[in-house]
Amino acid sequence: MYSEHSVQQNYGALTGSQAARTCHKAFRYLLMTLNRHFQQNLPPIIVITVMSLLMTAGPGTQSLLEYQRQAILDGELWRLLSGHFIHISWSHLLLNIGGLSLIWLMAGNGLRLRDWLLSILFIALFISCALILINPEIVWYRGFSGILHGLFVLVAGHYLKTRPYFAMLLLATLLGKLFYENFSGQMPWHGDHTGFAIITQAHVYGSVAGILAAITVYLATNRS
Repeated sequence: MYSEHSVQQNYGALTGSQAARTCHKAFRYLLMTLNRHFQQNLPPIIVITVMSLLMTAGPGTQSLLEYQRQAILDGELWRLLSGHFIHISWSHLLLNIGGLSLIWLMAGNGLRLRDWLLSILFIALFISCALILINPEIVWYRGFSGILHGLFVLVAGHYLKTRPYFAMLLLATLLGKLFYENFSGQMPWHGDHTGFAIITQAHVYGSVAGILAAITVYLATNRS
């Protein structure tokens, strides 16, 4: 026979064990959810982390990584890529982080991780090579904004089949911005946050690279 006291003890132990298992399951579910969201948002996390870390680097390191035409011609080819992840000031960086976040919210999960990372790499190299070949007067350059323009086109291309009117609106907005920048001056939100002129050529080249990247992603996706 069991006394009332022993029954209460067993019931309490059972209840405690159930509570522990419930907490364990809830904790595992939380970790899995966080891990899934982390993986889904990996491209902007990687880019923002790299740009932020480089912003904290000293002037010497930043100068070693920025786009410098003569240094590239002398063989420092890493600058073709690294210059896009270096910024002039924190406000310059935050402006580009905001742009990247907006683009990611529009179509982040609609593209594969490989597509995002390879597109960023391609657009960066395309811009730098175009500056080398077409604009010898631009001797140095920093910033992610050219890549942002390419990614904007990539997102528009992603929506071209499923939401064509939205895609056309995105492209029309981008064309209007490029037209304004090249014929009327920098956009109002640029202000004097850098103290230097905006390299609008990088925005144009980034947009062209974005078209090529969007076509490539479309063909690769439909082939697979």
